[in-house]
Amino acid sequence: MKKILLLFSLISIVAKAQQDNFQCLSAQELKSYKEHIKSLKYAYLNSNPEAAKANARVRGSNNHHILLGWPLQSSSDYDFTYNNFTISNFVDQNANSDPEGDDDVREPEWIDDYNCGKRTYDGHDAEDIGLFPFAWRMMDNESVQIVAAAPGIILTKRTGNFDKNCEWAGAGNANYVSLLHDDGTITNYYHMKNGSVTSKSEDDRVEEGEYLGLVGSSGRSTGPHLHFSVYDTNDDLIDPFTGNCNSLNNDSWWKVQRPYREPMINRIMTHTAPPDFGVCPSEEITFEANQFASGSFFHISVAFKDIQALDVSSFELIKPNGDTYSTWFHQFPQERTGFLYVSTHQLPDANTGTWIIKIVYKNKNYYHFFTVGCNSTKNILGNVTGSKGYIAGNTISSSAEHFTNDQTRVLYQANEEIVFTPGFEIKSGATMKARIKACDYVD
Repeated sequence: MKKILLLFSLISIVAKAQQDNFQCLSAQELKSYKEHIKSLKYAYLNSNPEAAKANARVRGSNNHHILLGWPLQSSSDYDFTYNNFTISNFVDQNANSDPEGDDDVREPEWIDDYNCGKRTYDGHDAEDIGLFPFAWRMMDNESVQIVAAAPGIILTKRTGNFDKNCEWAGAGNANYVSLLHDDGTITNYYHMKNGSVTSKSEDDRVEEGEYLGLVGSSGRSTGPHLHFSVYDTNDDLIDPFTGNCNSLNNDSWWKVQRPYREPMINRIMTHTAPPDFGVCPSEEITFEANQFASGSFFHISVAFKDIQALDVSSFELIKPNGDTYSTWFHQFPQERTGFLYVSTHQLPDANTGTWIIKIVYKNKNYYHFFTVGCNSTKNILGNVTGSKGYIAGNTISSSAEHFTNDQTRVLYQANEEIVFTPGFEIKSGATMKARIKACDYVD
């Protein structure tokens, strides 16, 4: 067996949109925006008596706020990844502001997030949810959609503004949508991609999960992210996350609140060369590939989310016959919101077929498939679970059983034909896609 060459080229990636040192809206912009939205809200209620009555009933009840779904979803072309975002900034809970008003908006004495941490900046009124990894590429490929967090009407929207800002200075206006919900709550969706804003008109109704636009970097922004803010029926800012340091509201506004730290792997990829991040706002060049020649060098990238100092992940490279080719570990030296790990390897001269990368992080298994050579025929038998990636060949015949598991997602990719034979089964919760493409095709 040829000795594997491990060249651990570690690249720590926290996109500027995820650690933005400047406000998405200046204090004056935020004040003007809030006044504008408030005036639109009451103009709508005054002209719609039934909506005003419903709003009054909700305000007078004990349970007077909506519950929110998550405001992002992957597009159909990007739904074979584990996750698509990181959160860099929460709402600032600290009522005091830096009296000097300088550019260092992360001075710890002036900021607190809902969990008593410092993942925010002075005066921030929203959650900043950034795309990760390769945010500019995800934006250009329209990989992540912004969706309505709850039913409501479109109070206002804006489009037509430049959407590839890399710094806040002179950034101009953002593209956005603001929704008025049945209880009088307002949700705001900011920094959208130009031309992506919903075609629906103001006062039109939208349902929870309905498309509103695409993540962009319009307005005062340094990278593609969603600035998501919530104002209650009394027009007061709230933080939908509940925690010991949330001074704005007593309970969670989420249907299902995500953990403060949510350590996971967003995506595993294979490449012919290490990714090139270029100069903002150029789209990253990923050199992505899922098919390699025997004996060639290739690169593995793993996008880790919310890692903690001294976290450990284990790696296993598995040959087509199921034997282990190599194993190794990596320990992270420090906390990171987003971290892209890249390692370089050399394949042996034989062992054509489908290879598997298996990574264990926080007691959870993650997988990625890639192909060495291109089998004339690939037969898939037995149980498949927890697998995500590409199974490629000129022809594929499968009688596999895809087990119930929300992480069981497999893509069959063949140059000539894919045949599902008796015994093939996809159980509830599992996902499978099949496409006729060459072995070396990548999206």
